[in-house]
Amino acid sequence: MILTSLSIFSIGTSVNRPKLCPSATWNTTATTFADMNAVGIYPRGIFINKNNMICVINQQLQSIQIWTNGSSTPILIAVRNNSYPMSLFAADDDTIYVDDGSAYVSVWQLNQPGHRPSLYTGDRCYGLFIDTKNSLYCSLYNRHVVIKRSLNSSDVQMTVVAGESCYGFLGNKLYFPMGIFVDGNYNLYVADYANHRIQFFGSGQSNATTAAGSGAPGTIALYYPTDVMADADGYIYILDHNDYRIIGSTSYGFRCVAGCTGSSGSAADQLADSWNIAFDVYGNIFIADSGNNRVQKFLLATNSCDATTTSQQTSTPSVNAGISYNQPKLYGNASWNENATTFADASTIGKQTMNVFVDANNTVYVINRDSIHIQVWAGGKLSISKNIAVGNALPTSLFVTDVGGIYIDAGDIVGQVSQWSLNTLSSTPLMYVGHSCYDIVVDLNNTIYCALSNNHQIIAKSLYEFSNTVTLVAGTGCSGQASDMLGYPQGIFVTVNFDLYVADTGNSRVQLFLSGQKKGVTMAGNGAPKTISLKCPTDVMLDADDNLFILDACDNRIVGSGPNGFQCIVGCSNSGGSAANQILKSQSMAFDSYGNIYVADYGNSRIQLFTLSNSLWGKS
Repeated sequence: MILTSLSIFSIGTSVNRPKLCPSATWNTTATTFADMNAVGIYPRGIFINKNNMICVINQQLQSIQIWTNGSSTPILIAVRNNSYPMSLFAADDDTIYVDDGSAYVSVWQLNQPGHRPSLYTGDRCYGLFIDTKNSLYCSLYNRHVVIKRSLNSSDVQMTVVAGESCYGFLGNKLYFPMGIFVDGNYNLYVADYANHRIQFFGSGQSNATTAAGSGAPGTIALYYPTDVMADADGYIYILDHNDYRIIGSTSYGFRCVAGCTGSSGSAADQLADSWNIAFDVYGNIFIADSGNNRVQKFLLATNSCDATTTSQQTSTPSVNAGISYNQPKLYGNASWNENATTFADASTIGKQTMNVFVDANNTVYVINRDSIHIQVWAGGKLSISKNIAVGNALPTSLFVTDVGGIYIDAGDIVGQVSQWSLNTLSSTPLMYVGHSCYDIVVDLNNTIYCALSNNHQIIAKSLYEFSNTVTLVAGTGCSGQASDMLGYPQGIFVTVNFDLYVADTGNSRVQLFLSGQKKGVTMAGNGAPKTISLKCPTDVMLDADDNLFILDACDNRIVGSGPNGFQCIVGCSNSGGSAANQILKSQSMAFDSYGNIYVADYGNSRIQLFTLSNSLWGKS
């Protein structure tokens, strides 16, 4: 049902802030409100005031196209030749403020010729806003600041309210700010474009809190956000430009509300190079979809506060009933043949493979990053039994449950984790993470974990949770060696007791985070001097007795723990190479049920199989 009226929270501002419930949803497919014939090539700014007057910048005609409430034919206001406006704001009295492409904001009145005296800003405004005190805010993209001046005073002095003259990542800095929003308490939200985050500046404060994105663990990863707005209850909505989607927050966390396909495109459910968003009075979302030369309208579909949180999922995830990976029973005198056999080479799996997974049935799964397929060898077979195409992603990692759910990282291109199966040609998006997961694990509670290496953290999400809320499990989002920090983590392993082991690659150590704990204990490597020296470990796994096995990538070896401590078990030639007893910059490893070890030998573009040579070892 489409609602025809909504209460508006703000009084004295022209911005629409609809009253939305946590379970509110929008139609996944948009209608095209205006195409290139109306808004020209590459429309940029959009604003809708509480009179439902829709204003769009037509950069091709260097004008503003205006649809008054209910009209089908726009009114045109020509701004200035060679102006190519970037942003605009329309007051309740239909006064329109627009960046005119120079160091000024020009002021126009609907149905009146000419414009009022321009307002000097010093540079182009990539975002404009007027608060309830009639103060005008302008985000100076190229100067990395947001400035403010009163429209009630003849004083033309501008005050810097956010950022400093040089860019940076600290709380008092911005890096190419774009869209801005000021709430009824004069708090300022900034789409901090190049820092991949939304910054919240409390009224009068110069140091910000990160509301979402980089530096706000437990929120959501963003990729060049360009605009931000808030509803009546202060929950924010973000145009996540390079992820081609709109993100919304609720009391349950963040979720994707529009453009949730994970890819750019021109279909009704896709966006391309979009820059600005706006609510109308009914809670519908309008988008200046610049890359498609159109304005899209996503209709509010449901807004019942009795409903549960919605999801981008289209099916129930497969339930992980038991352990799908192998933890063989090994004995203290175990050894492996020092010379491996090549299970698959570059002619089969492509170049620089990063991941291998072996399930409890000894079915082997490998990501071919050249063809963008998951290649499957059914248990005991030497030839590929299945090739699964996984779209335009560039996967880094995968995990397979015991009921056949295949979970893959869709890489930096898509920035999400999706579920596939052996017998389907489509996937279900499960978790938006913004960047590549260097490893994925699903535990016995059906919680999925993702190692965000470039964000220095491990995040998790229940597969029963229909919102896109993620939880920070380990790391702070900043690289460091403290017990609660990680540095470019890669391989992870979760036990049946939900303890988390992390190959803390950048810190050359393996960390153990007990269930529910944010501070880790160093189990091997840097910071655990009585164990073994490591050099950029990339993966970790345990046997049935919780002995630790570590892929020590820069030392080109695998080390294992036992009753007598740590020792080298594979690749012990003290050098990397392509010989049968060597590995090179390897990224991933896995036990089969017999205790043999498969290695994704990245530097040699092959999968190596080191067979267990001790006959006392048996199948787990």
